[in-house]
This record gives sequence, C-alpha cells and structure tokens, in this order.
Amino acid sequence: MAVSLCDRASMAAASPAEPLAGALLSVAPGPAVTRLIVLEELERGDLASRLHDGPAQDLIATRYLLDLAVAASARSGAGGAGGAGGAGGAVIEQLAGARTSAHDGLTAVRRMLGSLTARCCDGTGLAVALQVAAEQSGADGVAAAVDADPDDGQLDGLPPACAIVAWRLAQVVLAAAPRPAPPSDRPSVAPPGPLVPVVRARAGDGVLRLDLVVPVAVDPLAPTVARWLERVTLVGGTSTVGPAGITAILPAPVVPSARQPSHPEESP
Repeated sequence: MAVSLCDRASMAAASPAEPLAGALLSVAPGPAVTRLIVLEELERGDLASRLHDGPAQDLIATRYLLDLAVAASARSGAGGAGGAGGAGGAVIEQLAGARTSAHDGLTAVRRMLGSLTARCCDGTGLAVALQVAAEQSGADGVAAAVDADPDDGQLDGLPPACAIVAWRLAQVVLAAAPRPAPPSDRPSVAPPGPLVPVVRARAGDGVLRLDLVVPVAVDPLAPTVARWLERVTLVGGTSTVGPAGITAILPAPVVPSARQPSHPEESP
C-alpha cells in the first residue's frame, strides 16, 4: 500500500528523533528554496574537498609509512628481538593491524567523498550523476541499472535544484535498497532483473519523472530517504512510495542556454 506524503510527514514529525521533520513542508516552493538546495550541494562539495585534501591524505601517508615499518621490521626481525616468533613478531603483527585500521579508515573516507562530492551544479548532467550513484551502490553488492540517456539534452538542461534533488534521492534510495552480492568471478554489474534496482529518468513537458524500482520496499521514514522526499516537495514536486519503489515528479522548466539566446518580443 502506498504511503502518502502527508502521512509520511505526520509520522516523521511525531518522531522525537526528527523534531523538525515535516516542518519544512509548510515552506512554499520558490527561488529562495531552490537556491538554498544548490548552496547546500556546493557546501557538500567544499566538505568533500577538505576531506580529500586533509584526512584522506593523512591516512594515505600513514598507511604508506606503516607499510614501510612492517617491511623493515620483517627484514630486521624487529632489531633481533626474538625473530618472527618472539617479540619481533608481535611488533610486526601490531604494525600490520595498525596498517589495516588505516586502510579501513581510508576506505570509509573515500566512500564519504563519493557521497559528498557535488554533482549537477558543476556541469555534470543528471544521467551521468545517476550512473555515478549506481556505481557507488555496487560497492557492497550488484550495481543498480540506469535507464537515462546521457545524450538527452532535456536531462542535461534541468534546473540545478531539480537535478540535485533527483540524483540525491536516487543515491539514498539505492544505498538503502538491499540486493544480492555479486558473484566473486564477475564484475559488480548486472542486467536489470527482479533483484537489481533500476533507476529511470525521463524529462519532458516541463517535468522530470524519476522512477526508483527496488526489489525490496525501502522505508520512506528512514532519515536520509525522508529528508530527500521532503526536498522533492520543497522544489514543488510530488512523490509516491509503494512496494515496488519510489516515483518522484519534479518541475523541470527549460533552462535557457548561452547557445540559445532569448528573443524578446518586438515593440509594435
């Protein structure tokens, strides 16, 4: 049974963990709201840059130094302190454990970078952004299939806020959708099937339709999903949640391009 947006807002607002959830639904869509969504995305991009240039580089350097320390300890037997089976072996084991921790931390930071990196406000079209979201979803399982033409000019010419909300909603829904792990002897891709999420985007007649088809129903009250469903409403769109997935309809007026100058009406 589909859950209406009003029902979701009421249930989310009643949750003490989300005291402000649903409150933004009373804000009328307008230029200020859409501009804030774009600014929010740019802030995520700045945070991703700081993570990349700071902690990520520190973890890379730490892992490299630990690699060198493990290799040096193995060669020297930790200064002759009992060889591989004695105190030297314990030192090597501790260094190897620290190296594994640094590697795991770096992997986590890289995933955060992938999810935070700004899209759709840097010249990246929605179709390409959705493909990135699908590839990210395959990190722990079979990647989602994407049905969106990167050569579709209407998908490339969407208003930034509309494209951002669509791709972020796809990202969080795919992250929340359970799916099987890929076979170990094949890459993490698969054709559309009953167990593979599908992302479908079509633009035309002033709207964008985003269909997120998932094999197992996604909880619309999951915090990340609920917040992006609220943003769909904030930009003037609607969403429907059902057992087969989520459909969002967003306003997508044509954005004038520099290559398509406007032609003002001539005075009589």
